Amino acid sequence: MLPYDAGSQWATPRYANYAMSTLLVDVTTQGADLSRLEAKIFGGARMLSELRLPGMDLGMRNVEVARAMLAAARVPVIAEDVGGIHGRKIVFRTDTGVVMMRFVSTNI
Repeated sequence: MLPYDAGSQWATPRYANYAMSTLLVDVTTQGADLSRLEAKIFGGARMLSELRLPGMDLGMRNVEVARAMLAAARVPVIAEDVGGIHGRKIVFRTDTGVVMMRFVSTNI
């Protein structure tokens, strides 16, 4: 995922700003009340060694986009596990809100 698209011709969930805005619209379209939502953020790792240089932290830029868009929608972030160099696998229990997470090792 990349942080920002380059305009409406690039509107795809591949970009964090588009994915987040689509998610917020979709949940409200399905009846969610934004004032009752809480968010949990996971990810943002720098898994590729080429991207572990200063200024190349796309993962954390994606996290910053998510934080900013949630703040603008007044959706509080109640938990997060972000950054680092290892990917994560998460299982989210929609009935309880519990997230189970484990790190994924890479050979990259």
